[in-house]
Amino acid sequence: MVMRYLLPLLLVFPALAADALRSDNAELEQRLEPLKQAAEAGDPAQTRQVYLHYGFAGMQEQAEAWAAKFLDQLRERAEAGDLRAMNTLGRAYLLGDACIVADPAQALLWYTRAADAGDADSAYMLGDILEKQQQSAQAKQAYARAYGLYRREAERDNKPEARFRAAYMQLMGQGVPADPAAATAELERLAGEHYLPALYQLFRHYTGAGNEPAAFACARRLADEGQDAKMAYVVADAYLKGKGVAANPEEGERWLARAVEAGIPAAQYHRAWELEQAGKDAEAYPLYSAAAAQGHADATLRAGKMLLEGRGTDRDDSAGLAYLQRACDAYRSPIAPYELGLYYDGVGERRLADSWYSIASDRGLVEAMPRRGLLHLDPFSEQAWSPTETYRWWKIAADAGDATARLYLRLYLWVFTPLLLLLVFGMPILLVHWLKRRAER
Repeated sequence: MVMRYLLPLLLVFPALAADALRSDNAELEQRLEPLKQAAEAGDPAQTRQVYLHYGFAGMQEQAEAWAAKFLDQLRERAEAGDLRAMNTLGRAYLLGDACIVADPAQALLWYTRAADAGDADSAYMLGDILEKQQQSAQAKQAYARAYGLYRREAERDNKPEARFRAAYMQLMGQGVPADPAAATAELERLAGEHYLPALYQLFRHYTGAGNEPAAFACARRLADEGQDAKMAYVVADAYLKGKGVAANPEEGERWLARAVEAGIPAAQYHRAWELEQAGKDAEAYPLYSAAAAQGHADATLRAGKMLLEGRGTDRDDSAGLAYLQRACDAYRSPIAPYELGLYYDGVGERRLADSWYSIASDRGLVEAMPRRGLLHLDPFSEQAWSPTETYRWWKIAADAGDATARLYLRLYLWVFTPLLLLLVFGMPILLVHWLKRRAER
């Protein structure tokens, strides 16, 4: 009797599972067919591609079904002793995504198993996780194991990646006492063998150590050998400012042009600023806009300001305000709220302007602090009436060199304070004297 009811369900479940693995989008299914064939043959990398494609297409049910299949394939390989599968499984659970729920406990489990089996990368990740969990003793043990595994692999096979990892850990003092001299020497040897990750690490190290000539040499090689456009801008900036190399404006402009052509936002902003200072607003605005589209905070601010002023482009208050709002909210710019305050002041929206000036002063912009101090003396503003707060804001700005704040501070000390003292102490005395004279009459 039980089987009579269970049998239809057993027949339905495989059909439901199959439906979850497919969609009604024929075009998408046709594109995914080669990936699905490889995935069904047991390739987790292709299975992941399938679930990512479904996810990008907004088909969450299919994406989750293929993500579960991806985890099952990895787990089967990991259980059979595949170190790469263990590491990948640990990473999947550590990071998670739209279809895989992050599970730190599972990540720790699989990284531990892989580390115990001799996987250096997993041992390093295990150390990183334990360090973030503030389990210092266990993290040190994991890092020490990772360093030992990297060193053994480097000595046995002379693999550049293993040598790099061991040198990096020695540089950072992870799993081994820090030895910057020995670590940089090894990184220099790797850089001499054209192993670019070592060159990048040397650039970061020399930059952090304030060794500008060495940092410039690394950047120049990365721009040349690695064809790295971001480093081309670093080289340009160094030539233009004389950082680590003799100033050479012509060479700097040549490298800057290369970085601008490659679409590096910092370079676009740099060139736009030069053009704006030269009065070439029409050439500057498109570069500011292009850099802003890539998330450059200062370019977003400048593009918004130019739109509001109609410089280099047609005036567009709506677009300009949107740029400034983005600079304020997304990039936490202290200047953007000040510019918004100036705009709303100009259109007569004083209360709205005051709120933006307050945000700018809270973010440390000295230019907004004189206005902020006045707000604390205005009983009709949204700021609490407080002469003490007025003095504090003006003092901060005056100490930073703001001339307006210095003037306000002098008036506060020589005019406002005596009047306030007179009101607080003098008026009661005068009142008592007046009452006494009246009583004597």
